[in-house]
Formats: sequence, C-alpha cells, structure tokens
Amino acid sequence: MSKYDNINTAGELLREVISNGLSTEQEDRNRAADIFGNSSVSDLAELANSKDEISGKWKADTFYFIAFNIWNWRDAVNFYNQHSNPATAEHERVVKKFSELNTRHERLKEANEALKEELKKMEGVFSDLGAAKHRILELENQHIDEIAKRDTEIMKLKAMLFDQMMKSA
Repeated sequence: MSKYDNINTAGELLREVISNGLSTEQEDRNRAADIFGNSSVSDLAELANSKDEISGKWKADTFYFIAFNIWNWRDAVNFYNQHSNPATAEHERVVKKFSELNTRHERLKEANEALKEELKKMEGVFSDLGAAKHRILELENQHIDEIAKRDTEIMKLKAMLFDQMMKSA
C-alpha cells in the first residue's frame, strides 16, 4: 500500500512532495510514476514551468526532482528539452527563420532563372547585340548580388542553428 494512493493528479503529488518530501519506498515511487503517467503532457508541462511559490520552494524544481526519481534519465531530460529548456524556443525560432529564408532564396533563384530566359528572348529583339549583352550582365549581377546576400544570411543562420544544436547536445 502506497502513501500516495489517495492522490490522483500530478499537482496533488507535487504539493504532497513539497510538504512532506518524496518517499523512497518502491510502492510510493511506482504510484508516483502512475500518477505522472496518467497525467496529460500539457498538465505536466504546466507544472514543469510553474513559477508559483509554495511553501518557499519552486514547483518546477520539485517537479523535476520527482521526474528524475521516477523516470529514467533520458526521458526526464527529453521532457525538459521539449517543455522547459529556453534554448529549445530559440532553436525553433532559428529553424523557422532559416526555413523562411531558404524559401525566399529558392523563389529568388527561380525568378533569376525566369529573368535569364526572358533576357535570352530579348537578345533577339535588340538590334545592337553588344548593348543587349551589356544589359543582360547588369541584370544578372543585380540578381547575383541579391542571391549572394541571401546565401550569406542563410549561412549565418546555419551557423546559429549549429551553435544551438551544440549547446543543446
């Protein structure tokens, strides 16, 4: 019989552990694992990120104290990384920005190719082939500069993403 048998939610378990400490009895640890296992991920994430102070202790610290005692280390670390790690939000922001820039870069490349095709058609219209070629080079250089700027920005974001991944690892 576990001393946690009358507890039904992770929040109640958290209050009990804050008040009386975590029992190291195997039955109690199993019951605590059942309580966490029957709680929704959103409820657990809310408790894991809670900044409310109860009895002079932080709920988030107590939550992870319980989690690391009832879950295996990898599961507890994964939960932290997915729901509490501040670097995860920054990582997601960098990935999103990288994706947006990559999409814009691809559109610019497509526009550049379309412009090259249009410029090839225009060559036949110009009577002075030398002037037409000069204009083509000017337009290509303008788009190459834009693509180079995007490539540079993408490389910077890749470096930031790599740095974030190294920090998270």
